[in-house]
Amino acid sequence: MGSDGIERGSLSNKELEFERKRLLNLIECRIRRNELDLAQEHAEELFNRELQFEVLREARRFVRYNRIFIRAILFLVGLFCLLAACAVLDIHPSFSVAAVGCIVLSIVSLVFIDTLIAGRFERSVELLMNTYDAEKLSFIRRVFESCRG
Repeated sequence: MGSDGIERGSLSNKELEFERKRLLNLIECRIRRNELDLAQEHAEELFNRELQFEVLREARRFVRYNRIFIRAILFLVGLFCLLAACAVLDIHPSFSVAAVGCIVLSIVSLVFIDTLIAGRFERSVELLMNTYDAEKLSFIRRVFESCRG
C-alpha cells in the first residue's frame, strides 16, 4: 500500500470480503444453534468492520486530494517566488506582477477548495458517528433477517 499511516493499517477489499463471509457464516451458525446473543455480537463486529472500512476509504480519498492540492500550492509558491524575483530584478516587470496576482488568486482558491474538502470529510465522519447506534440496530436486524430467510 502507501506510505501513509491511514493506508498501512487498513483493510483491503479482499480482507474485508473475507471477514464479511467469515462473520456471516458465524452469525448463520449461531442463529441455527439458537445462540442469538453470540450472533448479535458477531453482527456488531461485522458492522464495526464495515464502518471502519468506510471511514478509512473516505480518509484515503481525503488524503489523496489533500496531497494533490498541497503539491499544487507548493509549485505555485515556488513560481510566485521566481516571478517576484523577476519583478524585483526588472525582468519583464509588468508580466511578472500580473502573473504574481494570478498565482496569489490560484493559491487562495486551492486553499479554499482544500478547506471545503476537509469540511466535507469532517461532516461525513460526524454523520457516521451520529447515526452509529440507529444504523447498527438496523444493520443487525437486516443481517438476522437475511440469515434466517
